[in-house]
Amino acid sequence: MRTETLRGRVSDDWPAIHGPHQDSSSSESRLEWSWPPEGPPLLWEKPIGNGYAVPVAQDERLVVFHRVGDQECLECLDAETGDQRWITTTDTNFQSRHEYSDGPYATPALTSDSVVSLSAEGVLRKHAIETGQEAWSLPLASEYESREVPFAVGTSPLIDHDLVIVNIGGTRGASGIVAVHLDSGVVAWTATDHGGSYATPRSATIHGEDYLFVLTDRALVALGPSDGRVRWQTPFGLKGGPERVTAVSPLVVGDLVVLTAGPGAGALVLQILPNDRFKELWRDRRALDSQFNNLTTNGRELFGFTSMWNGSAELRCLDLMTGSIGWGHKSELRRGSSLLVDGKLVLLGENGHLAVFDASPDPARQWYFSRNPLLAGPTYSAPSLHRGRLYLRNEKQLLCLNLRPSRGTVMHGDPADLVTRD
Repeated sequence: MRTETLRGRVSDDWPAIHGPHQDSSSSESRLEWSWPPEGPPLLWEKPIGNGYAVPVAQDERLVVFHRVGDQECLECLDAETGDQRWITTTDTNFQSRHEYSDGPYATPALTSDSVVSLSAEGVLRKHAIETGQEAWSLPLASEYESREVPFAVGTSPLIDHDLVIVNIGGTRGASGIVAVHLDSGVVAWTATDHGGSYATPRSATIHGEDYLFVLTDRALVALGPSDGRVRWQTPFGLKGGPERVTAVSPLVVGDLVVLTAGPGAGALVLQILPNDRFKELWRDRRALDSQFNNLTTNGRELFGFTSMWNGSAELRCLDLMTGSIGWGHKSELRRGSSLLVDGKLVLLGENGHLAVFDASPDPARQWYFSRNPLLAGPTYSAPSLHRGRLYLRNEKQLLCLNLRPSRGTVMHGDPADLVTRD
């Protein structure tokens, strides 16, 4: 396997939109997979408001970003009980121009002492994770005159060491991508004249070099994280209406970067080479063209959902190196979202169904598929996992499901070991 390191800390928490490894995977193992027809045991449930932000967790704190009426609510709960620890509210009047949520869409990012959020209007804020007290706020979208987008601001902030990276799409100067000092809220650097997208930046160290990968409205941009220097860029993405936006975050696997957008753009895999070079490994417009759904991988296979116009939205397994389709599975999941843990894909369908499949190149082996939706659709927020607890949400309800075994404890290991099932 190629050498690649995620920049920043890696833990068994779920501190950001795509988890501790930035690839929607968890290192937890030996979870309980023998569920009754109604699904895993419910630990607790809680009414919440609108938005698509993924629940994130750090050290038994669960942070949920949602909207109730004309207020955006950043709320911290006890991860085990669902009891509220604190809540902060901010007035908002954002309205989507299309029949989707008024937000917020962006998922907060957590550190041991901070919560960083990005509002539907593009205001970046930092709060203390212990108390919810605001440390600073920065109206990025208005200050940098971001291009109008069809929905709420949907890219999520990335915390990379002492910087917060945002794919904001500013037009004032070279402000498509903005980096802010986490401690002070002072802008560290800006880069590109690109418009923003709904994709979240990724960080990695490849061939001993630190990278940021940002998928803008027109290209994948590779930058140096310390100063924002553009190493290279290559065109990718799509435009054309509310169903044709670039919304899937890049997936870094070793020295490979996986991109997808749909319908129409398809999938592209690049291999990163030393000395600021790259090459195209494969490209296919039909094999995978995810619209907004996250990608997952076991290091050899790529798992994702196609668009509504490609196989009527089905789950597919592709060979990571070649793009060949290993299997496809059409079901009520439609354009679902996923996480990978314990050698399995945990899947939340867009209409609230929960399913579990082997993360395997063999024809889809189904461990569980809920007879009825666990949540009312649409369910566009990806699932998250924290210490054996699975969190699912829609725009009305938050569920905490227990995946911990009845005896023993949840084990932790190397993500590379997750592809093997006992």
